[in-house]
Amino acid sequence: MGNCILTSWLESVKLACVSSWRWGVLGLIGLTSQLLYLKFFLRPYPLLAHYAVPLLDLGKLTGYSHAAARDFGIAFLLLFALCYAAYLLCRGRSSSSGLLVVLLFAFLFGLTLLMVYPITAADVFEYIAYARILIHHGANPHVLRPADFPEDPLMWYSAWPHITSPYGPLWTYVSGVVGLLSGSSLLTYLLLFKGLALLVHLLNSVLIHTCLARWRPTYALAGTLLYAWNPLVLFESAAGGHNDGLVVFFILLAVYLFVRGRFALAVPVAALSCVVKMPLAVVVPLFVVGGWRALSGQRNRIRVMAFSVAVTVALVVLLHASLWEGVGSLGWLAREDLFTSSFAAVAVLALRQFVKDAELLRGLVRYAVFVLFGLFYFWQLVRVRGDTRHLVEGLYWTVFGLITIAILWFQPWYVVWLVALGAVVPSLAIGRLTTLFSYSATWNYLVFIFLLAWYHPVMSTDHSLVANLVSVLLVFGPPLAYAAWKARSCRWSPL
Repeated sequence: MGNCILTSWLESVKLACVSSWRWGVLGLIGLTSQLLYLKFFLRPYPLLAHYAVPLLDLGKLTGYSHAAARDFGIAFLLLFALCYAAYLLCRGRSSSSGLLVVLLFAFLFGLTLLMVYPITAADVFEYIAYARILIHHGANPHVLRPADFPEDPLMWYSAWPHITSPYGPLWTYVSGVVGLLSGSSLLTYLLLFKGLALLVHLLNSVLIHTCLARWRPTYALAGTLLYAWNPLVLFESAAGGHNDGLVVFFILLAVYLFVRGRFALAVPVAALSCVVKMPLAVVVPLFVVGGWRALSGQRNRIRVMAFSVAVTVALVVLLHASLWEGVGSLGWLAREDLFTSSFAAVAVLALRQFVKDAELLRGLVRYAVFVLFGLFYFWQLVRVRGDTRHLVEGLYWTVFGLITIAILWFQPWYVVWLVALGAVVPSLAIGRLTTLFSYSATWNYLVFIFLLAWYHPVMSTDHSLVANLVSVLLVFGPPLAYAAWKARSCRWSPL
């Protein structure tokens, strides 16, 4: 009996030592990542030094230097390598200590990036402009434009002064709250919008852990880290101040409700994501189908899901009501004519010499893209079952298809949607694909900020066909190649 006690004690000590070693390495990876954020982002691009100058970006700040492009590329390469190493370290582990380490470093990374100037996108300045229109001018930003208020000095920071808000009404209301709190201080606006993005990022990380802890606890820590430490997500949230974290917050909350069996609530909550950004409306039917198949009894299914859909429609209509001034107030519809860094953009630019009517060409390509995505989407709806695994996989592949096929005007921050969903799919292959896509998306910035400036005569050939083609190959090529290889070998099974 004494030997048994001694053996048990030695095993406990061994496990404790291994666990301590693992969290020590995780902490070392976190510290190294933090140093990289300080060196490559905060030090060269401090918010406080640049925020008052309108319309700056990475290229203007650095004079489009080769050194800046090199450092930007190296920073993301190293950060993604460290993030993936940390992800592998956490696989199969469930620990409150590990979760604390992950969340503390996510907060530290975010806090550092909070003080970084938004060097790759001016969207946060657009949020400010629309908030000013709503709160300080008492007008509707879905109808009037920043250019309609030339006397307001904060409108000078808008990179798109001649378009109305392309966002959903829920984001307009959230922006209005920020506007009430910010007064007329540009710095306060920036810090609040960026701080809100960081807060939502941390909430999403907790939601991911909560969802996974209920149905796949051994993957909860790894899934949380996959999102919380993802360099693209952190950069677009805390540095760029993008609202995409709020989009996925509602989707993740809906997943949590689905895991809890609250199918009727999951649908309207998921719908809140599309009244922030409309393209995410595609996720709502998956929750309807998943809930329908999870419920038992035909009459019960009809009663519950009919009520859920009715509440969803009423909620969406109510949120639009106070800002509705006709179809023209749906600003996101105007983005259908934008073709950039997508397969659709390459098709439009490549076919210009064969189809002279530009409007007809864009319409044909748009129609072809939507039919292709529609077929893919229908396949995902058919595959959805009434269990969590099939739902989250369906959500992941639907958003993957949305980004790679249906989005005509691709931007790297759209991949944030995919990372959040990839984090709740307990699959090593999905984790790898998600990380690879996140990294390859950063090349979009290098192409359109640096390569386009350095090799402008070549890259701008045929209305920037070459630039768009290079971007598409670099951004979508690696993840699509990996996805095709894994699909061929049938290795998408969960852990």
